[in-house]
Amino acid sequence: MIVLGFSGIANGDAFQRRYGLRFVGHDAAVALVVDGEVVFAVEEERLSRRKHTSAVPVHAVRAALDHAGIRLADLDGVAYPWTVTPAKLAHMLLHHPTRIPPRHWPELGMAGVRVLRELMSPRRAIRNLEGALGARCDARLRSGVAHHLAHAACAFFTSPFYDSAVLTVDAQGEDESASLGEFTGSRYRKLQSIWSPHSIGIVYALVTDYLGMRSAWDEYKVMAMASGGDPARFRAVLDRLVRTGCGGVYHTYRTAMVFKPGYCDTLLARELGVPKRASGDPLEQVHFDIAAALQDKTEQVLFHLLGWLRVRTSSPNLCLAGGVFQNSVANGKILASGLFERVHVPAAPGDHGAALGAALWLARDEVTARTNRTAITPFLGPGYSDQAIARELRRASDAVRVTRPADLEREVAALLARGAIVAWVQGRAEYGPRALGHRSILADPRRAEIKDLVNARIKHREPYRPLPQPFRSRSPSSGSSSLAAPRSCSSSPPCAPMPRLASRRSRTPAPAASRPSIAPKSPAFTGCLSSSVQKPACLSCSTPRSTTPTSRSCARPPMHSARSSPASWTRLPSGRSSSATHSRSATDGIPRPGCKNDRLMPTGNLTLHKRAPRHRHQVDLDGSSSHVEMAASCADARR
Repeated sequence: MIVLGFSGIANGDAFQRRYGLRFVGHDAAVALVVDGEVVFAVEEERLSRRKHTSAVPVHAVRAALDHAGIRLADLDGVAYPWTVTPAKLAHMLLHHPTRIPPRHWPELGMAGVRVLRELMSPRRAIRNLEGALGARCDARLRSGVAHHLAHAACAFFTSPFYDSAVLTVDAQGEDESASLGEFTGSRYRKLQSIWSPHSIGIVYALVTDYLGMRSAWDEYKVMAMASGGDPARFRAVLDRLVRTGCGGVYHTYRTAMVFKPGYCDTLLARELGVPKRASGDPLEQVHFDIAAALQDKTEQVLFHLLGWLRVRTSSPNLCLAGGVFQNSVANGKILASGLFERVHVPAAPGDHGAALGAALWLARDEVTARTNRTAITPFLGPGYSDQAIARELRRASDAVRVTRPADLEREVAALLARGAIVAWVQGRAEYGPRALGHRSILADPRRAEIKDLVNARIKHREPYRPLPQPFRSRSPSSGSSSLAAPRSCSSSPPCAPMPRLASRRSRTPAPAASRPSIAPKSPAFTGCLSSSVQKPACLSCSTPRSTTPTSRSCARPPMHSARSSPASWTRLPSGRSSSATHSRSATDGIPRPGCKNDRLMPTGNLTLHKRAPRHRHQVDLDGSSSHVEMAASCADARR
């Protein structure tokens, strides 16, 4: 059976322009499951270059069909990760209006009706997809899957487990903000729901907006800020806004569907005693302290839910999904707590993963019938042949210089040692927001200026944001490598807070240069890292949102096209002429990472095994103990 899962709506931009809604249909994506096997998955933003786009995923669907060599008419099933029932509708209508000031009721009514019509109608969504593609879908199965069930299916069916406790937490999915349950084979049993408008995800979004950032967009920045703040300063405020209760539930004050950012600004100003920050204002220590208190309360809520779930399930395994579990700091602490022996977080835990979860739920019998299940690789996106890359390089011959070094890894290590920044492209693209070594920016973290250079000139983002730093991980028994490389916009490890500046002029925490992560299971990438250690030079890696040609005369190409895939390009900080290096793409590896130490951020498509560490950087890869090998030059640089 061929099943296509997709998310995305026809009028997402209108919701943002008129109501300020960024979360309606955000992170549109497509996944293709053939005979129980995931063969392709990609977010629409990677092809359209519109970040967090909610548009109908036309580019992603075409890429999926082209990859499989099929037409839309060949599909047996189409799954959409939203659906609404009369009971859900009644619950939303009864509980949300009472949570907001009456002056906002007309807007809430208009926005609510449009959300129900555009987002939560599977029939309308499939019809919009057919119209955008100009083709008819003859699939006999057309199914809307409840949003949190899609998250749960994505978490469990991408894991290697045969049974598992499952927790999903986000801002709001239909009338739920969290779901607690367990999977056994293909059967899911729901144990508890947290009903909106009570939602820690919405609280996080409201405070994100209050800190001058974009709710449902920039929460990861607030998570990064938290490591530089004091949670005690505003802990009492967050305790008033969010209260945990008996029976695995919690309650939030004045939260509702975030139809208009800022509707709780008066409440937050009164509770926090701090005026709302404008987006262009400098970040002060008080903003970092608010972020720290918010992060602390979020972790408290998650552990409250997990404690209840652990008592009521017999499985030692845990699967996590939903937008809140893009919070890699919280994920690391969940793993370190030892509540569950093994923890799995899919590569795309947010709404982009819901498209995959909907498809897997529709094909669940075929998925569970497969023997020798392993964690699904995150490398499910587009890949390009050497011929296609070479063709595009010839077209750009006037803008880039192309070389084919005999030893690519050693050549890249030499460039890094000289201060170059390299865009590394190999194999198929990652599915999800994390840089896992197939589409990554590489740099030498020993240089004091490198983080600021990458943040300011390439990533165009805040200076406090750290970069993940990959290390080799070698199993004594097999010599295999694995991966736990978080995306650059995740926070630094929870036990490594950013140091504070002593200067009275600026009370903003000093940014950490990098955070540790494990190198991917890829011969070329591992070879590059090994060569870097020998040079010596070590790497920081980050996700390139756009792989821009180094010549300023060139227009920016699409992120995932052969045109953007000259296997690496470099830019020297001194502004000297740049070069592009092309090589054969490495064979895709299937990472099945494990990580015990909470200094290693568990955020990719990870299956994590709990084992008491015997070494500061010990990890457990596929059940066997291993040690992370840190480059001596990097350790010296940090001293």
